[in-house]
Amino acid sequence: MVELDVSIPSKEVVLSGTLCLPHEGGKFPTALWLQGSGPIDRDDNIPGQALNNSKSVAHHLAANGIATLRFDKRGVGKSTGEYLSAGHSDLVEDGLNCLKFLSKSNHCDSHLLFAIGHSEGAIIAPQIAQKLEGVAGIVLVCPTIEDPESLLMRQAQEMKNMVDAQSWFKRPLAKLFTKVIDPIKSNRKAIAKTKNTDAKAGRLGFSKQPFYWFRQFLALNLVEIYKNTTCPILALAGEKDFQCTPSDVYKIAGVVQGEYEFHIIEDMSHMLRSEPGEACVFNYAAQLKQPIEPKVLTLICGWLQQRCRQ
Repeated sequence: MVELDVSIPSKEVVLSGTLCLPHEGGKFPTALWLQGSGPIDRDDNIPGQALNNSKSVAHHLAANGIATLRFDKRGVGKSTGEYLSAGHSDLVEDGLNCLKFLSKSNHCDSHLLFAIGHSEGAIIAPQIAQKLEGVAGIVLVCPTIEDPESLLMRQAQEMKNMVDAQSWFKRPLAKLFTKVIDPIKSNRKAIAKTKNTDAKAGRLGFSKQPFYWFRQFLALNLVEIYKNTTCPILALAGEKDFQCTPSDVYKIAGVVQGEYEFHIIEDMSHMLRSEPGEACVFNYAAQLKQPIEPKVLTLICGWLQQRCRQ
C-alpha cells in the first residue's frame, strides 16, 4: 500500500487529501470518500471523536486492489477555506472537483471511478454522479430520504426520549441539560432563525452555526435527488441507526432509476459500529473503542470488485 499527499483545487479553496494506492505503478479503480455533516477530516474524525472510518475503508480496499481518495473538508485539517461559511452546494462542488481530479490522475482508471458517501455524504454522492458523466457507481452508507426538516425534528425527539429513559442517578447532567434546554424547542428555534437570516454563519446560543449550510440542507428535495440518479447504487443501513432511519433504503429503492442493491446490517449504529443492545447516543463513547463493522468493509469491497469486473 502507498499513500500520497495530494492537493485538489476547488474554486477558491485547496483541499488536502490522501490518495491511497494498492501499490506503486498502474491505474486502479478508485473510490472517493464523502463524509457526513460537521467539521470532519480526511480520516472521518473530529476533535474528541476518532472514528477513522474512511481510513479503515481505504486500507481494506487497497489490500483488495482498489484505490481511494479521502480529504479534509474545506476549513478543516490542512484544507484551506472556512468551514462555517460553506454551504451544502460548496460541499457538492468540492466532491465533484475531487472526482474530476481522480479522472485526470495517472494513478486512477477514469472508467472505474466511484463515490462512497456516509450520512450527508450519501446525499452528496448522487448529486456528483448526476454532474459528472461516467461515474461507475456510488455507495450510500446510512442514507436518508426523509424530508430534512422532519429529519431534524425526529432526531431531536429521539434525543429527548433517550435522555428521558435514563435515571437521574446515572445521567444527571444530561437530564438537567434537557430540562433547561429542550432539544425539540431548541431545534424549532434553530430552524426558524436559519430561515429568517441571510447570514452565512452566526451565533445560536453558545456556539456559531453554519446558517448557509443549514438553509441549503433544509431546502433539499431528497426524493428528486435519488429519482434523478441512474448509476448503479449500493446502499448500506444500520439496524440500530436512530439518526437515519434504516428502512429508508426501501424507500430509496422505490425512486432510483438504475441498478440498486441494499443491505440493513444487523446491530450497526450510525457510527458504523456494532451495538448489540438498545440504540442509544450514550453508547457512542464505548463504540469509539471498537473497530468499524466488518460487514461494511466486505460489502463495499465485494460490490466494487463486482462492478469492476462488469
